[in-house]
Amino acid sequence: MSHVLLSSHLISLFDQNLQSSLKEYIPAAQWKFAETESFESNSSEEALFLSICSHQFRIFVSMHFTLSNCKSFIGRALNVAEDSLDNKAAYDFLLEVGNNVCGTFKRELGHAVPALGMSTPNILERGSFSFVELFSSASKRFQNVELDGQLLFCAGYYFCPNVSEEIEVELPEQVFEEDVDVGELELF
Repeated sequence: MSHVLLSSHLISLFDQNLQSSLKEYIPAAQWKFAETESFESNSSEEALFLSICSHQFRIFVSMHFTLSNCKSFIGRALNVAEDSLDNKAAYDFLLEVGNNVCGTFKRELGHAVPALGMSTPNILERGSFSFVELFSSASKRFQNVELDGQLLFCAGYYFCPNVSEEIEVELPEQVFEEDVDVGELELF
């Protein structure tokens, strides 16, 4: 077991989970992930927002996008023609992508921080993006995500602690497992 500051652990944990989650959809594609200062550098029209909460902190996960830029990705991932996708199906798929990214992040974070809750995804218009600034974020991180040379998302997180002191966590030796199968839901 090793002790680390949660705020520094989040950086690598988020990057690893974002990349592995998205690459599941189209493994053979040319994915590119590049750190950026903020989501404002791209012209995204909407964003998925989710949160992960504990009694010590809140993390807002965001994926900023423009639906027209995502339709090719969605069509390829679902193996359907892009022009046959209606907006409802496209948004439903993006909500699942957000659930997958945030859920994987939460699961891996749960190795160091027990008792975490996660919200359902919400899609917000560009005019609502600034709501997160109402919270005091101790750190934030953003990645521009490109698929075959086209900007797909600007994904990131805002870490908002509820306590004034740094949060230290204990990490088991192997926190991130790259080859874990996420699995599918089964209905009984």
